[in-house]
Amino acid sequence: MSFEESNKIAPEGGASEKDQAKSTLDPKELENGPVENRSCTDWLFCLIFVAFLVGMVGVSGYGLTYGDPKLLLTLWDADANGCGYNTTTKDYPYLYYPTIDFKAAQKADPSVKSASAILKFGVCVKECPSGDEKSPVQCHKPAYMT
Repeated sequence: MSFEESNKIAPEGGASEKDQAKSTLDPKELENGPVENRSCTDWLFCLIFVAFLVGMVGVSGYGLTYGDPKLLLTLWDADANGCGYNTTTKDYPYLYYPTIDFKAAQKADPSVKSASAILKFGVCVKECPSGDEKSPVQCHKPAYMT
């Protein structure tokens, strides 16, 4: 049997002869669509998902009630002071990462092993630098600057 013969489409647009031979369903069952013998197969997963959603609502409610959501958006300097959050940095609401030479940072602090370690050099500043090198940036000095 050739490829064309095995994949013939029925003249009225129905399934091919090959597909009809493979079908285990009685064609009479499909006359009104496949709705009569259907059942829920994922009820266990649905219950687990609903339990997860209830748990997430509970954890979120607990966090909002007993926590401080502002901490999620607070920027942190090298000394773990929240910029603009606590009393020592309330006048310095912005976080600034100065341009740092990676090799110079490694010389100053041997614990700097990767470029991401430079993130610990952030400082809280009163306002964002203007780009003018003549005007100094007012910052809350972290421990590595003193």
